[in-house]
Amino acid sequence: MEFEIIKQFHFLRPLFLWLLVPVLVFIYINWRSTEKQQDWMNVLPAHLVSVLRVGESGWSKQLPLKLGLLACFIFIFIIAGPAWHKQASPFGEDAANMIIVVDVSESMLQKDVAPNRLLRAKQKILDILDLRKTGQTGLIVFSGSAHIAMPLTKDQQVFSPLLESISPKVMPREGKFAQYTVPLIENMLKEITSPSTILLLTDGVNEASSMAFSNYLSNSPNQLLILGIGNEKVQADIPYEYQTLKKLASDTGGAFRSISADNDDVEWVVKKAEYNMLISADNTMPWVDSGYPLTFLVALVFLSWFRKGFLVKWCLIIGFTSISMAPAPVQAAQWNFMDLWLTADQQGQLLFEKQQYSEAANTFETTSWKAASYYLAGEYDLAQNYFLREDSLSAKFGAAAALAHQREYVAARAMYQEIVSADPEFPGAQQNAELMQSIIDQIDQFSESQSNNNEDLSSKELGDEPQTSEGSETQVSQEQLIEETLSSEDIMNNEELSEKWMKRVESNLETFLGSKFYYQLEDGNATMEYSSDDKALSE
Repeated sequence: MEFEIIKQFHFLRPLFLWLLVPVLVFIYINWRSTEKQQDWMNVLPAHLVSVLRVGESGWSKQLPLKLGLLACFIFIFIIAGPAWHKQASPFGEDAANMIIVVDVSESMLQKDVAPNRLLRAKQKILDILDLRKTGQTGLIVFSGSAHIAMPLTKDQQVFSPLLESISPKVMPREGKFAQYTVPLIENMLKEITSPSTILLLTDGVNEASSMAFSNYLSNSPNQLLILGIGNEKVQADIPYEYQTLKKLASDTGGAFRSISADNDDVEWVVKKAEYNMLISADNTMPWVDSGYPLTFLVALVFLSWFRKGFLVKWCLIIGFTSISMAPAPVQAAQWNFMDLWLTADQQGQLLFEKQQYSEAANTFETTSWKAASYYLAGEYDLAQNYFLREDSLSAKFGAAAALAHQREYVAARAMYQEIVSADPEFPGAQQNAELMQSIIDQIDQFSESQSNNNEDLSSKELGDEPQTSEGSETQVSQEQLIEETLSSEDIMNNEELSEKWMKRVESNLETFLGSKFYYQLEDGNATMEYSSDDKALSE
């Protein structure tokens, strides 16, 4: 924002700046006169100089003159008409569009921010919507695929139930591919002529995502704001990659900040969006003359000029102001001597070769190397997460291996089978799929034999536990499948039935989103990539 102000800054009446010339001439003449007096004083003996001087010496003696010159500079600055933004357009609220892009991958369930990253992101979105008074808002969610959860709309009430239903469970594909959101963003904004704001809420991005956003925004008037979801000061199983997000914001000319416990981050987003709208307004809108508030500074100087002892007052005011405005001490960032000579990936490579895999994983910036390091370090959950941040068969193969080490045999088999379907000749995929199948069969046979021996086995829902086998089928009685049929007249005329029907709709929203996203993935619309060469979408 500060950089944009510098770019837009200019004077509405620049000819008045010529008044600086006589002021500068006066300063020069006064300086030469002072120098001559000083030369005369240097000729006299030191014991006579102290007697001949009347009053104070040095810069303090001419402080009124200096304050007067400062007032002249401010006055000239004011009448020259400083300006850096235009008046708001009366049609500005139609242009204040924002697309919110939310990461719904598994890493967003980390609890370095309470209650977890995803819930905090949802809370921040609702706070932003409450503070935004104008403009349209759209919502895109992504993990292994990207989906439009809500097109651009001015109805902000629809977002609350929608956000409650969004979780990793409704996403049809695992992963963390923010690059698939770029074609959806372009499609949503293709009919919008005014610049819009893209708000990305995530805890990290991969190299492909950074490249996709950079390519799109290099030819787009839209701005990217990144609200990092995580806390770099709190240890988490999947680290918060705030440095990567900061670099993405810098590369795209956008802005980045991490979420805060208060509403400062929410206000930051809304102000950034409003400012982007204002500086992109129609060229016919007049510039705002921003010099008028400075007239009070000139008035304070001249009002105090005739008062006896004003020098002491001004010194006190300037002293207390300087103390109160002194910047707080800034803690130095962590620094490593090796950073002067080697990149993070080069340092990680050295650690990797020394078989210090955990340290290498924390050092690497490249996603694939981080995933491989975590895998060799035995941190298979982290390895799976980072393997799924790349959309390739080799990365999927690594994720399947990590799942197998976590005894997620069914999920590992499914992933190996996907690789075989895509490339039957992929090395090791068919053999590992058969191995997973044999392990599942052995577990099923063991479970069946235990059941035939009438042994009491405690069972529990899988939930977050690893699914080692397929289990047995559950018989559902016909009575459980009977649904109550309600007519529209019954719903409208009966308040109890109306409330019951609304609860049923809300409870089915998660199922609806899951089905919708699944069909979009099957159609190939959720994994399309942005092409900067011909502005086409490639699958």
